[in-house]
Amino acid sequence: MDIIIILILLLCCCFCLSGSAYYLFNINTPVPPVTSSPTQTNYERTNNPTTTERPTTTTERPTTTTARPTTTVATTTTTTTPAPSFITVYEHCNYEGRYLNLGIGVTSYEYLNGLNFNDIISSVKIPQGLRVILYEHGGLHGRQITLTSDTPCLINENFNDITSSINVQRI
Repeated sequence: MDIIIILILLLCCCFCLSGSAYYLFNINTPVPPVTSSPTQTNYERTNNPTTTERPTTTTERPTTTTARPTTTVATTTTTTTPAPSFITVYEHCNYEGRYLNLGIGVTSYEYLNGLNFNDIISSVKIPQGLRVILYEHGGLHGRQITLTSDTPCLINENFNDITSSINVQRI
């Protein structure tokens, strides 16, 4: 019940602000006189044969156009592209074959193995601001290599097709 009352009050406020309440809720308040508007006489025909044409008077409301002041606000927009928060590992050298996007954090052997990405990574794309540590075994164990930039072929790093866990970090 309270919600209905609140909605009615909101509607009333909206109508009052727009001036529509005056016409919507006719509360025996006289219509304010319209000044300097043309008066036009029209003739309306009735269906009653005993009545002849009678004049009716209509008053048109004046059209008022008020120029709004123009305000120009100068703003400076600085667009900063957020640093990517993932790296991409590829099945083959030169960023070819299947690929997998990996976010910041540790990627386990179980995850890589479940996606058939264990021991097949051959290239890595690393955006600026991130570092990747590749591990030979699961659980971040075994030999490791740290990369901070794109590496088109892990053969050159003696780390091709042996990655079983990965740690992606912000620098």
